Amino acid sequence: MQFVAEIRSGDAGGFVAPERRTDKSFPDCRACPVSRYGIYAATMKTAPDRIPRLRASVGAYESNQAMLVQDQPSERIGSLRSGWAFAHKTLQGGRRHILAFLLPGDLVGIDLLAMGRNPLPYGITALSDASVCWFDTEAFDELARIEGAQRDATQYWMSLYVSTFSLRTAMIGHATATARLAEFVLELFVRLRHRNLTRGEGYEFLPTQSQVADCLGLTPAYVSMTLTRLRKRGILEIRDRTLRVLDEGELHRIANAKDSEAATLDTK
Repeated sequence: MQFVAEIRSGDAGGFVAPERRTDKSFPDCRACPVSRYGIYAATMKTAPDRIPRLRASVGAYESNQAMLVQDQPSERIGSLRSGWAFAHKTLQGGRRHILAFLLPGDLVGIDLLAMGRNPLPYGITALSDASVCWFDTEAFDELARIEGAQRDATQYWMSLYVSTFSLRTAMIGHATATARLAEFVLELFVRLRHRNLTRGEGYEFLPTQSQVADCLGLTPAYVSMTLTRLRKRGILEIRDRTLRVLDEGELHRIANAKDSEAATLDTK
């Protein structure tokens, strides 16, 4: 396959495409598993040739490479084809807060569908080696307006994004460390299982303890201590970067425990 090295900074704003495939080497959308559960799955069922025509490029990213740059507009919106990424906000003084982790099938810059050409208030960076199918934002938005099934799917994904982010914010503000971590592990597990990306009752756990801490408003030491508690109680295990959920019901109970009960769990 032929690759053309490229850095995009001016013509597409905050969009960064370090490597772009030529048209002839684009992967076939119909053979891509992401097309079965991603945001455009509805269109792939009704008009499978439309998505490949809309796709502008496919970018290959190394771990820790920027995909979208904070405080810059972008004319491109992406679908994460492989690997993981994370959305993050850099605060004054240089401190970073991770807003969310993106999995295969997630949109890279979903807010752009509502924001248009306005600057993106956060950045998106590859967590692992990853690839992204990029689309012109206005063309994708037009697709959502004219196709009923695609409009419904887009509304569902945007509402899921908002509800997940709102829950995470509420958990940081009111839940204990153990409840936050239990909800975080479950969220990733359920999302990956829905996309057939789990291995039995486990999944590849790519975030470092520092990155988990950035996302949940904890310290890396507290994340480590909380994971140890959950392991000792036989609720989960982590080995060779694979996290196995051993007692999903108990994880749900911990994530939804009342304040007094959750506080007791934090001391066990």
